[in-house]
Amino acid sequence: TCKTTFYLPSLWLERSKAFSHTKKREMKSLHLSSPQRLVAVVVAITATSPFTSASKAALDAAILNDILEQYTSHQPTECAASTADTTTFTFTYPGTNPNSEWDPTAANFEESLFQALMRHDDPVDDTSNSWEIRIGSSGGMYSHYTELYGETSSPQVYQYDFSSPWIDETNQMVAVNQGLNQNPDNAEYCPDGAGTSTCLSFYVHQNGAYESDVPYTENNPVRSPSLARHCEGNTCSFATWGTQAHVPTKFTSSMLYITRFTNCGGGIIEHSMMMHNFADPATSTPTSVDHDYFNVPWTGVRPSNLPFALEPSGGSLNIGSSTDVSSVDYLPLCRWGNDAVGGGAGRAEMKNLINLEGYTTFAGPGLIVNSMDVIKPWCKDSSGNMVASCTEEDIANNGYQRISLGVKQNNGPGCAYHQLSSPH
Repeated sequence: TCKTTFYLPSLWLERSKAFSHTKKREMKSLHLSSPQRLVAVVVAITATSPFTSASKAALDAAILNDILEQYTSHQPTECAASTADTTTFTFTYPGTNPNSEWDPTAANFEESLFQALMRHDDPVDDTSNSWEIRIGSSGGMYSHYTELYGETSSPQVYQYDFSSPWIDETNQMVAVNQGLNQNPDNAEYCPDGAGTSTCLSFYVHQNGAYESDVPYTENNPVRSPSLARHCEGNTCSFATWGTQAHVPTKFTSSMLYITRFTNCGGGIIEHSMMMHNFADPATSTPTSVDHDYFNVPWTGVRPSNLPFALEPSGGSLNIGSSTDVSSVDYLPLCRWGNDAVGGGAGRAEMKNLINLEGYTTFAGPGLIVNSMDVIKPWCKDSSGNMVASCTEEDIANNGYQRISLGVKQNNGPGCAYHQLSSPH
């Protein structure tokens, strides 16, 4: 189980890079284990569902709490239970949030994706600390909205042959069998024969499959099936059967993904993630069902709202309390795969998470670089003349206008585009 913390007031902390693979992850391979009876119960109940909604909700709660809490190394949340007073949730689709500004085509699929909405209304600082997240049928968080930053998830531009809204550029867990993934030595899984470049991919997505099996999946997103869900107090929990991302395929999936979101108050969300390989060791070959590479999670942010990643430069990892701006590297965010030294970020390579205590910090467009003082642009007075400074009162009452500097869309730090990335 891995836990993530999101911190909203001035920076966003996330256990991932911006749409980037987490290299050299220190995690043991996920091998075969004896099938848990609880997993079999989840699948069986979902398939037959002979119960009332109330009894199934109670069963979902019992199963999810058991899976997430009843194991030897479980660490109870440190979030205060009192945050239940500021937590609300619903399983009823409330309509799209127009301020999220989803791609118009992708937005048509949100209602079929939606599973739950969870919200925190902060009693102290509503603008900075309140948030709303939306969870899809896969148990993955597909929307994270705050008044402070707006929508932080990708707008889901819908323009690629194997794209699918909220399948790739969104928050999810991914498990890979590297021995089977695009292996040219496995003729059985290479349509054009061994040694060719058409060998099948083996990525088990928490969210679902790409729309690559035309015409069957065209404009028909394939979502990973939800097995259980439960919201109570200050938490929402979900279980999902993972899906092979690249279709058509000969591969199956034995991955169960479990997630829990806990409201910790003050703008903080605790995100717990668990994977379970439920392949039967009595009937399965380990090389066919083992997984040995993981994204926990695969995620990112919308750089038009959170354009910078901050990382420590030097020995200290605590950039949140740093008063020395030279101890912090700022990296303009680029698309996935273009974060090498001297690349589009133009400053430094994004470090591996294992060297950052698991956190990446994102900052909004108001970031001031190499200065502890906020420098405001020049102004134009009421006669149209440029002046070196003006006050907020001048702007409000005396006809002054502060100049603004803009960069045209796509004219950022020379980033190279990942083919699924949006123009944001």
